[in-house]
Amino acid sequence: MRGRLPATAVAPLLFACIAVSAGYLLLALFAPETQIPTLCGAIGNLTWGDLPLVLAPDWSFGALLGGWLLMLATMMPPLILRPLLSISAARQRSLPFGIFALGYFAVWGIFAIWLVPLTILLIVSFGRPVSVVAILLVALTWSMSPLCQHLRNLCHRGDWMAGATRTNGLGQLIQGCDYAMRCAGICWPWMVLNLCFDTYHLAAMAVISAYLVLDRASPPAVPRWQLPPSLQFALEKSRRQKVLGRL
Repeated sequence: MRGRLPATAVAPLLFACIAVSAGYLLLALFAPETQIPTLCGAIGNLTWGDLPLVLAPDWSFGALLGGWLLMLATMMPPLILRPLLSISAARQRSLPFGIFALGYFAVWGIFAIWLVPLTILLIVSFGRPVSVVAILLVALTWSMSPLCQHLRNLCHRGDWMAGATRTNGLGQLIQGCDYAMRCAGICWPWMVLNLCFDTYHLAAMAVISAYLVLDRASPPAVPRWQLPPSLQFALEKSRRQKVLGRL
């Protein structure tokens, strides 16, 4: 039947919907326990000498890592939906896409080792407002760069996707790690920006997630300095609305 959802697409789509919905719910209910927004908010007005007081005795690396992974599980499923759908369709079962996702989130967990301290360093050194503006400028500049566009193109490569669908077990885990490295290369400044927010942390997550989804949905392009794909989409949408308004 035309328009019917393939059976192999059900599991990845359910995974993405449940992960995003549950992630926002858990972060809204248990934000203090995750320590990601709380830690950044607590050090916003402190100096280097006060930093040890913030990290002890209640600070827990396990809770911080758990909060980071929960934030990733909320923001990232839409970004890996395309490879998950391809893998699930090719293998005719759900297990390989789960192994792929495990490798993907494992790499992002390792990235927390330097992204979270970088956020703390910025906020302690320059304060929250300056840090937000500086990281936003860095994120936009990086998104406009040829190297970032090259990484976006790698995420769309058909030969890579075909190879990902043919491997099993350890191969799927490695493919997930590889895809995460490409994704992290694109998204890292946006994740730092997200960590800089405290009061509006969930709202910032939603806006940044939408931006990254539009960014990833853009077709491959020649690597060159250009407006980020998400901004190109917004400008094109605005132009169309103006044209329709004149008709």
